[in-house]
Amino acid sequence: MGLGLAMLVVLGLPGNAWAGPNDPYFSVSSTSYSGQPRTFSVRIINNLENSKLSARISGSGLSSSLNCSPAGAVLGLGPWKCTLSGSYRLNPGSFSVTASASGNGKRSKSVTHSGSVSSRFGITSRTSPKEGESFTVRGRYDHISGQNDFRVRARVTSNGNVVGGQSGTACSASGGNFTCNLRSVVGAGSAYSVTVTESGPVTRSDSTSVAVVTTAAPAAPTFSGATSYAVEKQPQTISGDSNRSGLLIQVLVDAPAANRNWSSPTSSCTSGASGGWTCTLPKLDKGKHTIAARAIDPADPTKISAVSVRTTTVTQKAPAKPKPTATATPTQVAVPEPEVETPPVVTPPKSIAAPFDGLSGRYSELLLLLILGLAVTALARPGPLALASGGDSGTFATDEDAAAGYELALQRGIGIGDNSPSWRAFGHEATDFYSRTVPGVLHRHSPFLSRLATDGVDLRAIFGSLWWLFPLGGAALGIAAAGDTGGHAVPPSLGILIGVMVLASFDAFAGFVATALFTLLVISDVFTDKHGALTVLVVGFLWTALPLVATTIRPFRRPGHLSVKYSWDRIADLVIAALLCGWIAQKLAQTMDLFAGTDTGIPEHANQVGLVAIVAIAVRGLLTSAVDVWWPERLRQTEIQEDLPEPSTLAILSGIVIRTAVFGFLGHAFIGSCWQWFAGVALFALPDLLLVARDWLGLKWNLRVPLPSGLTEIFLIVVSCILLVTVFIGGADDQRTALRYAFLAAALVPAVLGGARVFRTEKKDREGSTWDLQLAGAGILLTTVILGLRGWNF
Repeated sequence: MGLGLAMLVVLGLPGNAWAGPNDPYFSVSSTSYSGQPRTFSVRIINNLENSKLSARISGSGLSSSLNCSPAGAVLGLGPWKCTLSGSYRLNPGSFSVTASASGNGKRSKSVTHSGSVSSRFGITSRTSPKEGESFTVRGRYDHISGQNDFRVRARVTSNGNVVGGQSGTACSASGGNFTCNLRSVVGAGSAYSVTVTESGPVTRSDSTSVAVVTTAAPAAPTFSGATSYAVEKQPQTISGDSNRSGLLIQVLVDAPAANRNWSSPTSSCTSGASGGWTCTLPKLDKGKHTIAARAIDPADPTKISAVSVRTTTVTQKAPAKPKPTATATPTQVAVPEPEVETPPVVTPPKSIAAPFDGLSGRYSELLLLLILGLAVTALARPGPLALASGGDSGTFATDEDAAAGYELALQRGIGIGDNSPSWRAFGHEATDFYSRTVPGVLHRHSPFLSRLATDGVDLRAIFGSLWWLFPLGGAALGIAAAGDTGGHAVPPSLGILIGVMVLASFDAFAGFVATALFTLLVISDVFTDKHGALTVLVVGFLWTALPLVATTIRPFRRPGHLSVKYSWDRIADLVIAALLCGWIAQKLAQTMDLFAGTDTGIPEHANQVGLVAIVAIAVRGLLTSAVDVWWPERLRQTEIQEDLPEPSTLAILSGIVIRTAVFGFLGHAFIGSCWQWFAGVALFALPDLLLVARDWLGLKWNLRVPLPSGLTEIFLIVVSCILLVTVFIGGADDQRTALRYAFLAAALVPAVLGGARVFRTEKKDREGSTWDLQLAGAGILLTTVILGLRGWNF
C-alpha cells in the first residue's frame, strides 16, 4: 500500500472533494500526448471493506468506464488498478476521473480528480522567399510512435485572400516534426499569413507571418530608330529596349499627357529575350506625333514603369502615282485593292529585321552633348605640370591680358561704382580679404575649387559682404530642390532648375553650393540607382559649370580701349560664349529623360532653358565689363593680384582620376562594358598620361606642327567628331552598337589633339590678332550659330 501511494502524484483536490473514512483515495497525473503510457490507468486506494471499486473517465475527447481490478488489495481494501480499455490515448485537453466503492450493503461517496494532457503542436521556424519562390514552415505536432492519428495542413493567405490555391496544403509529418513546403506567388503582396492546422480527434492551429521580397517595377522602355519619316516611307512599327524579357509594352499615339487612357492602348507587344520590343503603329498623318510607351510586369500588373515619350515627324506628302488602264472595268478596278491592303500584313515582320537607320532623336542629342563636352574639356585641360598655375583670375584671355587689365585699372583710378554704397555693408573688409587670399590657398589643393572662388569676384566688387546672399540663396534653392523631388535623385521642377542655373551664371560658387546640398539630401538614391547618380551629375553641371565653360571659350574680361577691333572682339566674346552655353543647356535639358531614366517633362522646355542660359551668360559678360569700367578700385581690393601657386602633385593626379572616372561612368551608363568603352576611356585619359610622362620622365618630343587653339579648336573637334562618328556608326546594325562605336569615335579626335599639344614646341613670338583672323572668327561665329539653331542627327 505504501508503494502504491509513493507512485501517485497529487495534483490537488476538487473544490468539494472532502474524503470520508470509507471513500476511495487517488490522484491523477498530468501528462503529454506523446508521453502518456500506452494504456491509460489510475491506481486507486479503496477504503471500503468487502467492496468493489468502479471508476469512469470523461473529457479529452471521450467518456468511458474504466476496468478496475485489485492490484494488491485484500478483502477489497488497498490498491486497485483502473484501466482504459483498448489502446486508446487521451487527446490533449482536460479530463476527470471519478471513483466510488460499493459492497456489503454500503457505498462510498464519489471522488473526482482532474488532470490534463498537453499538446506539443506549434510552428518553430519559417523562411522568407522572393516573389515566385518556394518557402517552408516547420514545427512540431502531436505524435506517438507507430500511430498516424493526426494530420497537418497549411493555409496561405495575403490580405485575406488565399495565395496560389494553398487553402489546405498537406505537410509532411514524421517523428513528431512537420514540414510544409509552400510557394509564393508574384503579385500577391509582401506579407503572407500561414496557418498550420493539426487535425485528428481534436484540432489545433498555429499561425505565423512570412515576409516576401517583392520585385521592383520595370524600368521605363526606351525607343530606337529615326524620328523623322516621309509619308510614303513612314514606319508601321516602333521598336525599343526594356530591362527585362517578357514585359507587356503598351503604346499610345497622340494621347495628351493629362488624359492618357492606358486601358485602350494603340498597340501592345511583349519584350523579347534580350529586352527588345516591337509594337505596331497605325498610319500617321503628316506632322508631329507624340508616341508614349510604358512597360508592365504581366506577372504582377500593379508593377508599371514610368512613361517614355518621343516625338516622330512625318513629312513630304507622297505624290499620287498615275495608274494608266486600258479600260475601266470592275475587274481592273478591283485588282489594285488587295495590293494596297497587303503591305500592312507583310511589313511588320520585315520592319523588325530592317537595317539600322540612325539613332533616335534623344540619343543624337546625347551624342552631340558628349562631343561638345569633350571639345570644351580638351580646351580646359591644364598644360604641362610645371605650367599648371594658369595666371591670375582665370577670367582673362591670357596672362598678358591680366597684366594689361591691372594697368588699365590703375589708369582709370576711382570709378563711379567705387564711390557707391553698394559694397559698404558691415564685414566687407573681411570679405575682401578672403576674396583675395582664398583662391591662392585653394589652388594648391584643388584648382577647380580655386576657380569657383575666383568666379564671383565681380559680384564681390559690387556688393561687398552682401555677396554672401548669393551662396545662401544657392543653399536655399538646393534644399528646395530636394524637397520638391521628395528626397529622390530626379530633376526638380522647371522653375527651380532654371532659377539655380541663372544664379550660377553670375556666381558659379552659389550654384556649387546648391548642387552640394541637393546631392547630400538625395545621396541614398545616388548610391543605389544609376539614374540617380546620372541625374545629380547633369543637374550639377547645369548649376555649376556654365560660367566656367563660358570663360574657357571666350574671356569675360578683355582689357582695351574703345575701337572697332575691340568692339568686334567684345561682341564676339558675348555672342559665342552665350550661344555655346545656351546650346549646352539646351542639350542637357533635351536629354534629361535619358539621364533620369523616367519622364521628367524637362525636354519639352529645352528651348526655353537654352534661351534663358543665353541671356544669363550674355548679361553676366556685360556685367563683368561694367565692373571693369565702374568698379576698378574695388576689383583691386577683391581680386588676387599675385600668381596662383602650382597645384600639388596629389591635386593634379586627383583631377586626372576624377575626370576620367566621370567620363567612364557616363559612358558605361549608356553603352555598358565593352571593348569600345575601355578604348574610349583610355583615349580620354591619354593626354593626361602623356603629360605625366613628359614632366616626370623627362620625355622631350619637339613637335613643330600648327595646332588650333581657343574657339577654333572647339569648332574643329566638333566638326571632326561629327564626321568621324557618322563614319563609325554607318555599318551598325542596331542602336546599342552604334552608340558604342560613336563613344569610341568621339574620344579619338580630342585625344589626338591633346597628345600632340603636350609635345608641341610653342613659338615665343606669336603675333597678335589680325583682320584675317578676325574674318576667320566671323566664319566660326556663323557656323556656331548654325550649329546652335539646327543641331545634328546621327
